[in-house]
Amino acid sequence: MKKSTGFIFATMVLVAIGTDAAPLSPAALKLAQTAYWEELQTALDGKDGAVSRDAALKIVGVVEAVKSVEAAKAYDENEIAGDNRFKGKRVLVTGRIQEIAKNVFGQASLHLAGGKPLHEVHAGLNKSEMDQAAKLKKGDIVGVICTGAGKVLLSAVFKDCVLLDGQLAAKKPITDAEVEKFLSGQAQMPMASAEGIVFIYNIGTDLPSDSPCFRDLASCTAIWDKIEKKMTPVQRDAFKQRLQAMLKTLKVQP
Repeated sequence: MKKSTGFIFATMVLVAIGTDAAPLSPAALKLAQTAYWEELQTALDGKDGAVSRDAALKIVGVVEAVKSVEAAKAYDENEIAGDNRFKGKRVLVTGRIQEIAKNVFGQASLHLAGGKPLHEVHAGLNKSEMDQAAKLKKGDIVGVICTGAGKVLLSAVFKDCVLLDGQLAAKKPITDAEVEKFLSGQAQMPMASAEGIVFIYNIGTDLPSDSPCFRDLASCTAIWDKIEKKMTPVQRDAFKQRLQAMLKTLKVQP
């Protein structure tokens, strides 16, 4: 997964985009969609960002995200409690690959680190994942969305697993549409996400079309730093006031 840009607004001035009646800039919209997407991945990694963990889990269709070491520990400490927590539920499990194997039926299985020798997490992959699984190697950190299936010997077992990256790619058109609808005044966003989307969109509207920001979101931080340093206190206050006025025209959840 990609690292978060943090929407680079935590310590910066927020800029308004104008009114919801204005047509959206395609380049700036794409930039905002990319930023929101990276924030989603940040939330799934368990880090703070503009997208809440609960919202991110809902998007990928799981009830919980857990590290493989934590899942193995849960079963090691109490198998009954482990079953209550995971069995029959769709869960995002993330861990380091220790082995990539196939059983006698040809099903691929990822053995993820469990923190102790022989205490692993076995993630049985769906057949649809075989091509992508062939590209993995030992030592990779991988996320899989699976259904808990209990414990076999010393290992926690998960079945019907699909690779997270593929599921995220399938969801991106949905999140892109959510961002566009929000900026068009047709959908709601939580305040934290709304501020981040508006800010990064504004950066896109003010930058030249050949700006590296459109090719590499991380570069926007340095670009904005230069712009901000040239701003006077009066300009910063004006931008803040414009943002507050614009937020009132959009559908923002408290």
